[in-house]
Amino acid sequence: IISALVLPLTGLIISSGMRESISGITTPSNVLVSDLDNTQLTKYLINNLNITGLVAKLEVVNISDMELLKDIAVSSGYEVIIILTSGLTNTVLNSLRPNLTIIDVVKSVSFIPSLKSSIFSSLISDLIGDYLLKTYNVSLTLDLVKQPVNTVSLTYIPTINQTVVGGSRIFVQVSMTSILMPIMFMIITITVLQMAATSTAIENEE
Repeated sequence: IISALVLPLTGLIISSGMRESISGITTPSNVLVSDLDNTQLTKYLINNLNITGLVAKLEVVNISDMELLKDIAVSSGYEVIIILTSGLTNTVLNSLRPNLTIIDVVKSVSFIPSLKSSIFSSLISDLIGDYLLKTYNVSLTLDLVKQPVNTVSLTYIPTINQTVVGGSRIFVQVSMTSILMPIMFMIITITVLQMAATSTAIENEE
């Protein structure tokens, strides 16, 4: 009985944590930006962050002390800290990669990581790419540069003479699901039987 109760309870705890993590990712974030460069590029980044729909509240400061930034974020309820370092624009225009510091401010340690820093890192990279294309008067969009072709993946199965839309990843995912489900049921069954047999043997011995 304990096994039958503990295993679903564990699954419920994990699924609730995952739902909370997903809802935290999809909801707009409160962002604190420390603009130490204060150039046209950083202003472009800040203005576009406001219109992406990923930001609920944005405050721009000029503070280099990281501890002070952390204190402000905690006291004001900011979830993400973005530090635009001094010399960022010159580094970008010299065809080099600048350092970008993004801090996730989490309420507690969890086994499900926060992905907001990755989301904003990818977003800022795309915005810098757009800025570079506009700066050099390139009549292309960043999406076209990053993905110049549309790939149509097909899989042909000779044994049944069928062509299926989608690459081999689809079959890997389907096969993994078909393998994992029986394994999970087997583990649950063996665990319950083992605990029942052990408890019965101990009880008979006593």
